[in-house]
Amino acid sequence: MSKNNIYITYLYNSGFIAETEKHLMIFDFCLGVSDVNTINATVLKSKPYVTVFVSHAHRDHFNPMILRWRVRRPDIQYIFSDDIPELDNVIRMRSGEAIEINNMNIIALPSTDIGVSFLVTVDGFVIYHAGDLNYWNWQQENNSIEEYQIRQRKAKIAFQRALYPLRKEEIDVAFFPVDPQIGSNYDEGAIYFINNFSPKVFVPMHFRREYAVCEKLRKKLGSSESQVFCISHVGQVF
Repeated sequence: MSKNNIYITYLYNSGFIAETEKHLMIFDFCLGVSDVNTINATVLKSKPYVTVFVSHAHRDHFNPMILRWRVRRPDIQYIFSDDIPELDNVIRMRSGEAIEINNMNIIALPSTDIGVSFLVTVDGFVIYHAGDLNYWNWQQENNSIEEYQIRQRKAKIAFQRALYPLRKEEIDVAFFPVDPQIGSNYDEGAIYFINNFSPKVFVPMHFRREYAVCEKLRKKLGSSESQVFCISHVGQVF
């Protein structure tokens, strides 16, 4: 692999593998027993360093069985949000904390849900995984218009405040939610993020298997400077 390349594999929902010259990084793996075993010894030994990130404890982001990977790769590093209970040989991070490990700089940043988002600088790349940080502007249901507008304003302020620490970063790859469950507002957070932070590559996530949202977002953005990856299946590699 060229030192100027990064390979990204879609696992499911907000789960990805990111591979650089020396590092294998696994983010928010949430799949089942058989899927955990697909991260086999060959994969886990493919790079000098392997790091597993978990942004928070929700079961669509965290499967505790990933701790079994240590049997195959004893020097594997686990970086978890501090909302996950303490575990042996796991580094837990809260928002605002930074560590440097295996020539990788990791900063835990805020979320608009539980847990954290991660900013990772590694092998010349800056990678941002948002976890469950999003503008959770849920489509109006049974609330009055006034209640909806108040909730909407609060959600937007919290979202913009959580992103403030990124204002000076030049992000190469951003993994960010584009969740159809929100309703018609599903892409507001993503569009705000792209327009304000201009990641070189924007990778939609948190849509389960509703792949159509990726192409819809790309068409809506038009000639954006950010390249939007259009995911179409589990296991897809970019």
